[in-house]
Amino acid sequence: GPRLQARDRQHARLRSCPLFREWKRRFLQHLEEARSYAAHTLRAYDGDLSALVAGLEAGGYTAWDTVDAPAIRAYLRGYIRNNESIEYRKSTVSRKIASIRAFFHFLHRERAVAVDPCSVIRAPRTVRRAPAVMSEAEAAALLASITGKTSAEIRDRAIFEALYSTGARVSELTGSNWEAVRWNAPAAATGESEGAVWVLHGKGNRQRFGFLVPRAALALAQWRLTAAADLGPDALAPDAPVFANARGGRLTSRSVGRNLEGYVAR
Repeated sequence: GPRLQARDRQHARLRSCPLFREWKRRFLQHLEEARSYAAHTLRAYDGDLSALVAGLEAGGYTAWDTVDAPAIRAYLRGYIRNNESIEYRKSTVSRKIASIRAFFHFLHRERAVAVDPCSVIRAPRTVRRAPAVMSEAEAAALLASITGKTSAEIRDRAIFEALYSTGARVSELTGSNWEAVRWNAPAAATGESEGAVWVLHGKGNRQRFGFLVPRAALALAQWRLTAAADLGPDALAPDAPVFANARGGRLTSRSVGRNLEGYVAR
């Protein structure tokens, strides 16, 4: 009908875009709005596709409908060859291929390309490995080693207690604001607690609940008091990050990892 014809004309104009980056933007927007992908997942897709665009442009490609399976394979071979100096796992290649396949599936569905070149590209087989975990004794020793003599230690103890109690991903905690914490007792905000419920938002923005045992909730309440004293009352606003750095900015998952390595190395 007329609407479909108008869409095809618009797509034809986009296909002729010299840098053909508009379709990448549209795909990321689709993942965010229609699929509710989390911010860190969107960043991963953006990184994979930005590298693909740069590689294809360097190869002389200017439109998505001219990209075929050999071109994508050549890009992947070149990417691996250029990264031989680092440990390059099959899982990394598989993730990049998954990003590219999802993108071309979107292009084909939107009629931006006549043929999906990724339909004949397969990812390398990967071996699923069980994650390394701490024993109960090791976890207890770690928590005991964080004495809480500094503001950073009070915060980090709250982080590790919350991780151990809820089973949440680090990114779920660092991405949370205070409005996500539901205290079981009003006194929790003043340093006493009967426990708490943490509303977590994980992959695909799916919501689930994590439960803080009294010990973990008390550690979080102590950090709340410390944050207010160090950073001011705005640090406790509902839309303020639960875990902040010394400047009041949101603590990153990478910083949590570095801090954990430091405690383990003690």
